[in-house]
Amino acid sequence: MSGNPFAATGKGPWYAAGRKAEKPARSRSAAPAAGKSKPAKVPVPFDGARAIAGLTDLPAGNRLVLPWPPKELNPNNRSLHPAKRSGFVKRYRHDCWALALEAFGVGGGAVLFPGAAPIAVRLDFFPPDGRSRDDDNCEAAFKAGRDGVAQALNVDDRRFVVTRRLRPEVRGCVVMTFLEGFSE
Repeated sequence: MSGNPFAATGKGPWYAAGRKAEKPARSRSAAPAAGKSKPAKVPVPFDGARAIAGLTDLPAGNRLVLPWPPKELNPNNRSLHPAKRSGFVKRYRHDCWALALEAFGVGGGAVLFPGAAPIAVRLDFFPPDGRSRDDDNCEAAFKAGRDGVAQALNVDDRRFVVTRRLRPEVRGCVVMTFLEGFSE
């Protein structure tokens, strides 16, 4: 038997010639088929009033509705490098800071919680989907948001005495209710 052993395999002319490297290349210059490209993601502004519409069992007090923390802030997420995680922390903290300023109209060094008394806060976590979650992980993921709210209110967040509740309703938000110590 002489000749190329791949000649009879039917693998193509490049095998028959013994030159596997000369396999025809696919053209990359071809435009994608119509309708195959993904549309650009446009961020949707967070609407807190719409997120909690219809809820009647929230406690009375001054309420702040904040977006759900991004998945990158979950303490169980170890796949993200700390340098990349810091960008998500800064962004979420800034978003919560801006929403607190807008909701309470503070600025210029105004203090809504004078003194050093503890501030009773209730956190109601409404997850964005029906997956199972731990309430302590939700609070840990919300840490950047809590810091942003404390900065906007010109208080130290160690004054917050927090009660947390993980709710079964799917709404994708965190409702922060100030129960005591709020002066307007």
